[in-house]
Amino acid sequence: MAATKLNLNWSGVSFASTSITRVTSMDINPGGTLVKFKGDTNIYPVVIANADNEPTVSITSGDVGTLYGIAIGATGTITGTLNDALQASGGAINFTVSNAVFRGPSMSAQHAAFASATGNWDCFSSDGTMSPIGITRS
Repeated sequence: MAATKLNLNWSGVSFASTSITRVTSMDINPGGTLVKFKGDTNIYPVVIANADNEPTVSITSGDVGTLYGIAIGATGTITGTLNDALQASGGAINFTVSNAVFRGPSMSAQHAAFASATGNWDCFSSDGTMSPIGITRS
């Protein structure tokens, strides 16, 4: 079966040696900031440049204890697979985010509802030029 080019659900999510299960949402944001130039009588930008990238990752899970068990400031690699909607070969997207620093968790726990927590990470580049976000397909 050919890849659907549609993705559904996360698997294999981890931070350093900590497996994160019950994942309901994961956001990997390259964090680009664009600056625009216009001068003289320009009313539209004539140059747009990527001046800054500050990548972030957030993971929401029903496993509140695991996310609250990670120490703020801990640094490691985040991995996760966004699966093909029909599990077709070549349709899954594997993310590897290196140099992720745990900023901390936040929780949502209302009466008569499942609790969840969101872990937040800021990421840095080892050399200042290469993105810490890696993507492959499987």
